Amino acid sequence: MTVFPRSNRCWAALRMCPGSLPQHDPRRARSTWLVRRRGRKRCRAQGTPLSLGQKPNQLWCTDYKGEFLLGNKRYCYPLIVTDHASRYLLLCEALESTCESLAFTAFERLFQERGLPHSIRSDNGVPFASPNSLFNLSKLSVWWLRLGICIERAIRSRTVGMQGGWFRSAGYFMSRAW
Repeated sequence: MTVFPRSNRCWAALRMCPGSLPQHDPRRARSTWLVRRRGRKRCRAQGTPLSLGQKPNQLWCTDYKGEFLLGNKRYCYPLIVTDHASRYLLLCEALESTCESLAFTAFERLFQERGLPHSIRSDNGVPFASPNSLFNLSKLSVWWLRLGICIERAIRSRTVGMQGGWFRSAGYFMSRAW
């Protein structure tokens, strides 16, 4: 018989009988405990049916493309809006954070310059959606609905739009511009 140190005796007994060790996933146990404590079911982010957007100004795609550390040791969050049909870059705004107030002003200026699209496609991230609100609507998405803009939600950010190819080079230039 092997002698284990005193602190490891209970684990040593479990190691000798591997069938008695429970299959335990700590991530699942934590999330289940939180749901039970709050007394509600967990809502998964869901997407909506995605349209084709074959005409200009019919469908705009918007997303924050990461965060970039600038030369002055501050972060930059580029808000990007593209037209889905023409892949034309409508807006690339370097913002200080992802808060709603900065996105409101950027979209106000964009709507004054370019007009209103038929629909906007975004992901389920902040400030486009709010996981704790009714129907995952944030203040920004409610404002879009009041303006008569349809909202499309993509589950994965790679289905949001066609911005993925060039944002690496944009990050390179943004980090050296300031």
